[in-house]
Amino acid sequence: MMDEDGATEVNTPKHAQITTANFPIPSSGHLQQVAPGIFWLRMPLPFKLDHINLYLLEDGDGWTVIDCGLHNTETLALWQQIEDQCFAGKPVNRVIATHAHVDHLGAAGALCQRWQAPLWISQGEFDSASSYLNPQHKQAKYPGFFMPLGINQEKAESLSKLGTGLAKLFAPLPEQVRYLQDQEEIAIGQYRWQILLAEGHCAAHAVLYCAEAKILISGDQVLPGISSNVSVRIDEPEGNPLHHWLEAIDRLLQLDKETLVLPAHERPFSGLHARLMQLKCEHHDTLELLTTQCSEAKNVFQLLNVVYQRELSPFDIILASGECLAHLHYLLDKQQMRKTVDEQGHYLFQTV
Repeated sequence: MMDEDGATEVNTPKHAQITTANFPIPSSGHLQQVAPGIFWLRMPLPFKLDHINLYLLEDGDGWTVIDCGLHNTETLALWQQIEDQCFAGKPVNRVIATHAHVDHLGAAGALCQRWQAPLWISQGEFDSASSYLNPQHKQAKYPGFFMPLGINQEKAESLSKLGTGLAKLFAPLPEQVRYLQDQEEIAIGQYRWQILLAEGHCAAHAVLYCAEAKILISGDQVLPGISSNVSVRIDEPEGNPLHHWLEAIDRLLQLDKETLVLPAHERPFSGLHARLMQLKCEHHDTLELLTTQCSEAKNVFQLLNVVYQRELSPFDIILASGECLAHLHYLLDKQQMRKTVDEQGHYLFQTV
């Protein structure tokens, strides 16, 4: 993990380095310029991860906002402060959401309505948000997802309530939506950005890459010190998100190694290739661990203490269960693991 007080370098398995960019962290309600016409701001989060980075781009006669924060009183007040102090009377032309997780999309509906601006987001992410915010969908699918993992009914119902509780931090979704397309190019001010969509952390996460300026607005797709959660999703319980995530890493390795990365959490950094290789190695280490630990059949809940050797909060259990299952599904598809069902209806995984 990086030091918030200054630049740090992290050794990767390839002996390459990740270097934190030497920009001051912006205080709430203020902007920090990171490149001509590109500004970094932060919004607070009431979670263990206590902030999200958002970006404001000069866009001709107006602004483009990238990611939004939560829909709560504190975030909306900070946006009002930024609008009053920094917008200089210029309109917001569009709001871009990298993906549909609540810290990125939560306030989008309210902000788009306030600014009369369209939301730009991938269709996969907009559909995911629409499904998540549908009460019937949530009530029907969550308990049935957790119980086969080796969790009893009472615990599964408790996790289900926690998993659906974030819906209150979403504003109603905007009506004016423009879907981002993979590999399309969009002009924002002096920059041309290529949109790259990737599955793994979510259904269709968008990153913005400017080859000329060597800048990547990465959302949660690449973070400098945190490994983004890669989980089997409740709306696709047989999916193989880790396969898509590793494919996305290989795709991002084609970008210029001198790229400045503007992530959604922690601080901007350089050393994109180094960080991608770290992430790749971490997942392969977990795959190797599961292969060893499943010499005898185990369910997902039994494997959590093996993979995550620390005390897990209830919300951690949701993320850890989905991520452990993602690694097991990857091994299943590689025919290195087999799955059976015990008398209680729990999935059991055993190395082939």
